[in-house]
Amino acid sequence: MDVISVEIVHETFIFLHGYNTKFADVARRTAQVYHDLKFDGVPVFYSWFSKRRTLE
Repeated sequence: MDVISVEIVHETFIFLHGYNTKFADVARRTAQVYHDLKFDGVPVFYSWFSKRRTLE
Protein backbone atom coordinates (compact mmCIF):
# COMPACT_ATOMS: atom_id res chain seq x y z
CA MET A 1 0.00 0.00 0.00
CA ASP A 2 1.28 3.45 -0.90
CA VAL A 3 1.15 6.14 1.76
CA ILE A 4 0.59 9.77 0.83
CA SER A 5 1.94 12.38 3.21
CA VAL A 6 0.06 15.64 3.58
CA GLU A 7 1.69 18.68 5.14
CA ILE A 8 -0.29 21.76 6.08
CA VAL A 9 1.61 24.98 5.41
CA HIS A 10 0.59 28.01 7.45
CA GLU A 11 2.90 30.61 5.93
CA THR A 12 3.16 32.14 2.47
CA PHE A 13 5.84 34.43 1.08
CA ILE A 14 4.30 36.87 -1.44
CA PHE A 15 6.58 38.92 -3.69
CA LEU A 16 5.12 42.02 -5.37
CA HIS A 17 7.33 43.70 -7.93
CA GLY A 18 7.55 47.09 -9.60
CA TYR A 19 5.98 47.98 -12.93
CA ASN A 20 9.17 47.78 -15.01
CA THR A 21 10.13 44.18 -14.29
CA LYS A 22 10.20 41.20 -16.65
CA PHE A 23 8.22 38.10 -15.69
CA ALA A 24 11.32 35.87 -15.78
CA ASP A 25 13.20 38.28 -13.50
CA VAL A 26 10.38 38.25 -10.95
CA ALA A 27 10.23 34.46 -10.98
CA ARG A 28 14.00 34.24 -10.52
CA ARG A 29 14.07 36.86 -7.75
CA THR A 30 11.20 35.16 -5.90
CA ALA A 31 13.09 31.86 -5.99
CA GLN A 32 16.32 33.54 -4.86
CA VAL A 33 14.70 35.31 -1.89
CA TYR A 34 12.86 32.11 -0.95
CA HIS A 35 16.15 30.22 -0.98
CA ASP A 36 18.18 32.91 0.80
CA LEU A 37 15.64 33.22 3.61
CA LYS A 38 15.33 29.43 3.91
CA PHE A 39 11.61 30.11 4.07
CA ASP A 40 9.53 27.15 5.26
CA GLY A 41 6.33 27.91 3.41
CA VAL A 42 4.91 28.55 -0.05
CA PRO A 43 6.57 31.18 -2.30
CA VAL A 44 4.17 33.15 -4.53
CA PHE A 45 4.71 36.15 -6.79
CA TYR A 46 2.13 38.46 -8.31
CA SER A 47 2.78 39.75 -11.80
CA TRP A 48 0.71 41.91 -14.13
CA PHE A 49 0.95 43.24 -17.65
CA SER A 50 2.00 46.90 -17.68
CA LYS A 51 3.57 47.61 -21.09
CA ARG A 52 6.70 48.52 -19.06
CA ARG A 53 5.71 52.17 -18.59
CA THR A 54 3.69 54.38 -16.28
CA LEU A 55 0.33 55.88 -17.18
CA GLU A 56 0.48 58.82 -19.55
